[in-house]
Amino acid sequence: MKQSKGMRIGYRPAEIAAGTGFSLRTIQRKIADGELVAHRCGKAILVYPQDLDAWLDSLPTVVDGAAA
Repeated sequence: MKQSKGMRIGYRPAEIAAGTGFSLRTIQRKIADGELVAHRCGKAILVYPQDLDAWLDSLPTVVDGAAA
């Protein structure tokens, strides 16, 4: 599979944490619980962009005035 310029095949948990503002531990816990789909190759753990999007979309929405 060729990687197109600028296309990400996957993200490491630390990259997801940095990009979303969630802690690395939270991302690791969601992967361990099976809530966030991840793939392992040796020591490397990758989350495909579509799996990250699906997980983020599954989070509860904030109703006006409920955000703190």
